[in-house]
Amino acid sequence: MFFLHLFDTIQKAGNQPLAKTLDANYGCLDRKLENEFQQKLFSIIKVESYTDYLKTLGLPVENDAQSHIKIVQAFKNSRSKGYHGE
Repeated sequence: MFFLHLFDTIQKAGNQPLAKTLDANYGCLDRKLENEFQQKLFSIIKVESYTDYLKTLGLPVENDAQSHIKIVQAFKNSRSKGYHGE
């Protein structure tokens, strides 16, 4: 979820303007973007269920049971592709 929020922040700023902002601010975001990004990060700890998690990622959800099945299948898929161990 961190990378989703980071990507959204970069897209919002635009690559060239963001590079200029970071350069002018010694590698820091401007205050407005920083605050927006920080608020998005705080939202991560508010996720309390699989349904909330999938909604935050912008994925379709039916209910917690169906969400659980999707997440378990995603882990099985990534394991079969060698992305992580047992």
